[in-house]
Amino acid sequence: MKFAQNLSVTSSLPAEDVERIKQWIAAMVGDFECQNPNMVDKYYEEGGRLEIPGGQTITGKDMLRSHYAWMFKGANQTKWTLHTANIAGNQIYLGLKGVVSNKHKAVEPTLNMLLEKDMNSSKIKAMRLFGEDVMSMYDTMGLQTAGSPAPGVANVTRSFN
Repeated sequence: MKFAQNLSVTSSLPAEDVERIKQWIAAMVGDFECQNPNMVDKYYEEGGRLEIPGGQTITGKDMLRSHYAWMFKGANQTKWTLHTANIAGNQIYLGLKGVVSNKHKAVEPTLNMLLEKDMNSSKIKAMRLFGEDVMSMYDTMGLQTAGSPAPGVANVTRSFN
């Protein structure tokens, strides 16, 4: 994970807290890029949840691990650049631009991520992904998983079309 040269960070927190949180963000997204589903244990609370468009929520570490394992099977490589961060209270808003690729396709999604977490904790209560590119990223990953459904995502179909 890298920071954009023109990274915009807004926060009313002291500079040392902002820097600590930026380093935590870099570590979390970096671990995601390494594609290890056990990152769930490091970054999610026990009842943590991932929310994706369509009102779908994946809750609990076991389901999150399964979901991320599916995602990582569907991508040979993921790379992310952080462009914006707004750190306020118990929420962190991130604007990311990435490259997700597999043997079938490569996409360059722009994602918005809202993290709910205690600022003094390393664990996420909830991660909400939104933006029009989220589902195209999931579709690209689905190409490499032979059309298998994403764990916890009921209404997203996968095909080779």
